[in-house]
Amino acid sequence: MKRLLLALCLACAAQGASARDFPDRTITVIVGFPPGSGPDVAVRTVTQRLSTRLGQPIIVDNRAGAAGTIGAAAAAHAPADGYTLLFGSASSRTVAPHLCKNLTYDTVTAFAPIVQMLRGAFILTVRADLPARDLKQLVAYAKERPGKLSYGSSGNGSLHHLCMELFNNVAGVNITHVPYKGSPPNWLALNNGEVDMICDSMPNPLPTLQSRKGRVLAITGDHRSDSLPDIPTFNRDAESEAAWLRSWLLG
Repeated sequence: MKRLLLALCLACAAQGASARDFPDRTITVIVGFPPGSGPDVAVRTVTQRLSTRLGQPIIVDNRAGAAGTIGAAAAAHAPADGYTLLFGSASSRTVAPHLCKNLTYDTVTAFAPIVQMLRGAFILTVRADLPARDLKQLVAYAKERPGKLSYGSSGNGSLHHLCMELFNNVAGVNITHVPYKGSPPNWLALNNGEVDMICDSMPNPLPTLQSRKGRVLAITGDHRSDSLPDIPTFNRDAESEAAWLRSWLLG
C-alpha cells in the first residue's frame, strides 16, 4: 500500500467460458474512477490494443465513487463468465474491507487477479498561492492554522486520503479532508482554490502544474521522478518534521 497499485482483474472465475473459444463477444472493463482520471486513461490505452489482439470490442464502463468500491461491487456481482473485468485499485480491494462495514463483495473470493498494470509515486501538490515553499514550511504553516487548511482526495478510504491522514497523524497537524468523486473533480477543486493541497499520482498533477495553478513540494520514493527531476523526495529533503516518512518509504 506504499504506492498506488492498480490491477486488471477477472470478475470471479470464468468457469463457463471455453479457453479455446474465448472471447467470442464483447468484453466490458469496469473502471471505478471517472472519465479522464489516471486509471481511466490507462485502461483505455490498454484496451484499444487488447481489442485488436482479441478481435472483439471492449467497452469501458466508468462506475466512479466511494474510492473505487462502487465499480468493484458492480464487477463482483457480474456474471462469472470472464466477460466482465475490473480495473481496480488498492483502495477498493485492500483498504475497503478494513474501513467499510457494509461492503457487498469479498475481495478475496470475488476476483481473480490477472496483471498489475500501474505502480507509481505520490506527489504532494499545493495551490500556487500557498506560502509554503517546501515540506518543512508546510508543516509549520499548518501548525499555525489547525483545521484551516484542507486537502482533497478521490474519496473516503482512497490511498490519497490515507496518505494525507498519515501526514496529519505523524506530523502533528490538522489538515481537513475534503473527499471528491475521483481525481478530475479533485484537481478542479485545487485549481479553483477550494482545497489547499492534494497528494496524488502521476500524471494527474501535470495539467495543474503546466497551468501554474499548483506547486509540487515533494514526491514519495527513494529517487526523484524523471517527469519532475527538480522535485525533492520526502525522505531526502524533508528533515525533522517529516522524518516519519523516511522509514515508511524505505520500509
